[in-house]
Amino acid sequence: DYADKIEMINSPYERTIFIDTDTICVDPIYELFDLLLNCDMVVHQNAEGYEYEYWNYNLNMAMPEFNTGLIGFVKSALIQKRFFEEWTRLYDQYKYLKLTDQFSFRLLMYHTSIRYCWIPNAYNFMIYFPNYTSLKAKIIHGRPFSHLEEIALKINDVSKLKHSWHRAYFPELNSVVYDYLNLRDSFS
Repeated sequence: DYADKIEMINSPYERTIFIDTDTICVDPIYELFDLLLNCDMVVHQNAEGYEYEYWNYNLNMAMPEFNTGLIGFVKSALIQKRFFEEWTRLYDQYKYLKLTDQFSFRLLMYHTSIRYCWIPNAYNFMIYFPNYTSLKAKIIHGRPFSHLEEIALKINDVSKLKHSWHRAYFPELNSVVYDYLNLRDSFS
C-alpha cells in the first residue's frame, strides 16, 4: 500500500532522505542534506503526469506532480504534525480514486506553506521513459533493479562528449545520446 511510504516521518534523524527500494545511489548525495539546511523539503518533479487529469480536485493544472520515490525533509513540528498528518488524511480521503500516493502529495504541495526545493533529474533519474541530465546522475530509479548500475555507467559516461554535456536516455533502446549538438546538426 502506498500509505506505507508516509511512515517515513518516523525517521529518527533531523534530516532524512527517503528513497524507494527500486533505486541505487551511485554517488554521494550530501548536497540534498545541505539543501535541507535552507528548506523544509526536497522533491523531484514527476515527468510522467500519471494523474494530471485529476486537476479539478482543487488543483491548478500547471502544478506539477512530484515523484514520491525520493523525498528529503527536516524533522520539525510543521513537517511532522501538519504535512505528514495532512498527507495521510488526503491519501485516505481520495483512496476511492485508486490513485498512487503522488496525487495526494501533489494536492498537498499545492496548498502547503512549507518551503520546498525541486531537485534536478540527476538526483532521481527515472529509467521508465526518455530522460536527460546535465549533471552526473547520482540516484538511478526504476526496474528491473539489475539494470540500474549498467544504466548509471552509460548515462554518466562523458567520454564521448564534444560540444555538450547534456545526455539523454532512451529506455526502448537502452541507450544514451551523448552529444545533442552533433545529433541536432545531423538533422539540419
